[in-house]
Amino acid sequence: MYQKTVFTSESPCVEVTACQGDLAVATWDKAEVLIEVDSEEVLTVEEREGVVALAANSDCSLTVPAGASLVVVQARGDLSVRGVHGTVKATTVRGDAQVRQVNGPVELGTVGGDLLAEELNGPLSVRSVAGDAYLRQLNGMLYLSDVGADLAGGSWTAGADVAQVGGDVSLKTVFVKPFTYEVRAQGNLVVKALSGSNATFTLQAAKGQIMAKGLTGEMTEGGQWQAVIGDGEAQVTLISTHGNVLLKAGSERGEDEERDAFASLGADFGKIGAEAGMAAQELAWRIQQRVAEKLAKIDFEAIARREAERARRYAERETARAQRMAEKAQRKAERAQQKAQKKVMWHLEWDTGRGRPRAAGRSQVASEEERLAVLRMLAEGKISAQEAETLLQALEG
Repeated sequence: MYQKTVFTSESPCVEVTACQGDLAVATWDKAEVLIEVDSEEVLTVEEREGVVALAANSDCSLTVPAGASLVVVQARGDLSVRGVHGTVKATTVRGDAQVRQVNGPVELGTVGGDLLAEELNGPLSVRSVAGDAYLRQLNGMLYLSDVGADLAGGSWTAGADVAQVGGDVSLKTVFVKPFTYEVRAQGNLVVKALSGSNATFTLQAAKGQIMAKGLTGEMTEGGQWQAVIGDGEAQVTLISTHGNVLLKAGSERGEDEERDAFASLGADFGKIGAEAGMAAQELAWRIQQRVAEKLAKIDFEAIARREAERARRYAERETARAQRMAEKAQRKAERAQQKAQKKVMWHLEWDTGRGRPRAAGRSQVASEEERLAVLRMLAEGKISAQEAETLLQALEG
């Protein structure tokens, strides 16, 4: 483990341009930043006025002043932030993200896994969460664009705008003025308005049912159900496109008997991660056992014999095919030679008149004329040198 200490002010800006593993950020009361990575070679640090910029090609742990602000451009693993009083911004987190006890605004771009956020005193803005989202004790406004799976929330005291949840939603909070709450989900939407709520509720279920416990409401002409608690000053809109909407009004009493989405998390994500890791190891072991059993039943020698026989038959077919092609080429060459000879003889007969009867005693003269005719045809390009040689040999007898 390699450690590097950078002395700073009490409220520096710590910028992580890239972390190739998990990134954990904690705080202390010292005016310095402690960086812990696997080795010195994987770390790059740049100090500017009021800014500590770093990149790590491994897991990285940071301990920063409590008054620091944090900027994370990319974390390829999980991100954990606790106790930061300044602003927290993270553009891309490939794994899970945990943000706890942050006093300043929190802005998250893309979270590739699950999101856990709690005890936040500033606004929380999240663009995308691929997995589940667990959000509680939010004392600032919540802006959440998209959650791929389920959303569980509690104690949202300053309003919320949740544009899209791919799964189910479970929410328990006090709805108070002057805030607005709007939550849209594809699955079931279960909301409990705790004692002290003062709100007007508008519920809509495009393909499911609307149910209410502990309060009375009525359906509007537009297919929405409305109810009022207290003076109705807070505005709450709950919409499900494919599931049901259930609204309950009551106190915190008896809450232990209800299913709490947060209780399913256990103590924290660490426990869940450990259990998931054990399950993954067990699954991998079982897969290895099944593969070993299958391999034990395979007759590799028989497979080798079949492959050898297949290769032999293929070689025989290719050899026979090559022989047929060679014979075909030989026949073609012979036909071409015969054709060339006929062509030469035709030219010779035409130029020398060999096709006509000749007077006796002129065979030697005729042969000389034929040789000259052959040479003339060669000079004029009517025949090739090979054809001329063949013809001259024929004239010699």
